[in-house]
Amino acid sequence: MTQPLQKTPAPPIFVVYDANDAAQIIRITRDADVGDQMRQAGHQVFETDPVIAASQLYLTPSLYETLDDPTWAIVARGMKDLLDRHLVNMEGEREGPFFDNGTPLDLPEEAARLRLFRLAQFPAPANLEAQRELTELLMAYKNTRGVDKGLFTEQSLKMASWEEMLEEDAGDLRSTGSEIQTLHHDIKRANDALAAKGEQAPREDQIEEMRLVHEMTELDMQIDTIERRMILKENEQAANELSEALAEDHPDDQGAPRHLHG
Repeated sequence: MTQPLQKTPAPPIFVVYDANDAAQIIRITRDADVGDQMRQAGHQVFETDPVIAASQLYLTPSLYETLDDPTWAIVARGMKDLLDRHLVNMEGEREGPFFDNGTPLDLPEEAARLRLFRLAQFPAPANLEAQRELTELLMAYKNTRGVDKGLFTEQSLKMASWEEMLEEDAGDLRSTGSEIQTLHHDIKRANDALAAKGEQAPREDQIEEMRLVHEMTELDMQIDTIERRMILKENEQAANELSEALAEDHPDDQGAPRHLHG
């Protein structure tokens, strides 16, 4: 009789709290020896499973900084379980994702860090996939390795890369930025008018205002990179032209040793 396949139990995860601040997580690790060392040093250490550790990360995205790479590989699977089992439930449960176009696999570190910060500002279950992708990018940068494509959605795998976005004309990007700036001005004015009356803007309008701010920021990053590359290219071209001109003016000097006379 065929025996049913047994699911491999998830390895334990050790969550370490600061000895002087019981609310502050200072380490998340799969290493039991590290957990013991931290406990002996006076810290509170709790043994849990990857799903619970992932929920801690979901609530406080910046906790990725307390992870080592092997631990992240386990917690990343815990984040998938959070999604599959619908284990997160909070105010933003029915919101759409903050970033609805996916995550480029070559998103620069600075941009990935800023995106993760935005998700911390407006937590919602719909952002879990993006959070997992951004955390994977930051862990890859931190550990100088390639990204694990298995942690990215089909949408992200198929979208244009950041490098491909940099092939756009800087002028076209500025035009797009101007359009976004107009949209931002309108929604910010409406949100500010409510605030002036002592009322709070609807959450979706707060999110939209910040989303437009973020889009402008990323456009500025792209324009800055394009312009810096153009300047480098122009400088290289000018240096090559100067070198060629000097070679034409002094053809006999090429390859000949120079003697300095005092």
